[in-house]
Amino acid sequence: MDTPFVLHISSSSSETEWISELLDSEQLPGATVKSIQEGLDRLDVLHPSVIVLSLPSMAAMTLLSEINELAEQALNRLIPLLIIGEPPSNFGKEKLFEQGAFDFVARPVDQQAFHHLLQSRIAFKRKVDQFLSSRKHSDEKLAEPLSSRTVEIILIDDDPIALEIMKQQFSTIQIEDSEIKIITFKNGVDFVAADWYDSKNYYAIILDGIMPKMTGFEVLSHIRSTYSNKNILIFMLTSRSGSLDMEHALEAGADDYITKPFRPKEVALRVQRLMTRLFK
Repeated sequence: MDTPFVLHISSSSSETEWISELLDSEQLPGATVKSIQEGLDRLDVLHPSVIVLSLPSMAAMTLLSEINELAEQALNRLIPLLIIGEPPSNFGKEKLFEQGAFDFVARPVDQQAFHHLLQSRIAFKRKVDQFLSSRKHSDEKLAEPLSSRTVEIILIDDDPIALEIMKQQFSTIQIEDSEIKIITFKNGVDFVAADWYDSKNYYAIILDGIMPKMTGFEVLSHIRSTYSNKNILIFMLTSRSGSLDMEHALEAGADDYITKPFRPKEVALRVQRLMTRLFK
């Protein structure tokens, strides 16, 4: 990815105005279209780094089929999809994540937080493109037949309840032609000391940012400085208000971050989508 580009889909003049001002202030090129179909028609022309979809008030559930098509096309291209809308019910929010939303931003929008979110998603897209480029030129070892591979999901969290809930949720996911194993650690020290790595396997590590003895950022730094980046995806759990933590996580080598509080099913869906696209 060279210069990042933001595609904004909105029929709201006020939302279009402040997002345009934000892009101008960051010198980020972008374009606004008024309908999801217009956005779909322009994906292969604009090649956006991020798609921002502003839903009309109270219309999210009536547009699910269109959102689904946009999300599918975004996922095929590994483009983060940010959806802005009215605060939905838990069911409605879950539906949007199932459709393929990377993030849901409820109105009224905290523009400063949105700014950090947008920047971090641009950084995320850049990391994904770099990951795919390195995979394209990887050695034969990483081109083994899919039927022989193992995907290990490693959960690291000092909260035993959160750890068990996530373990149960991740036990339900499936990835085609893959054997999935789930391993848990109650802190970063135990994880670092463990003999967990096998270069033939693929890994998705879900890592809590704040833990005693060894912080999630220290664990992240250890992983990226010790092991190959080609077969390890790292998802950092961060505070919703910690925009600096989000930036720090991405700069330190996280492939994605997940804000707290979160719903375990949403986390599993996001991780499964990314692993399905990258571990293929």
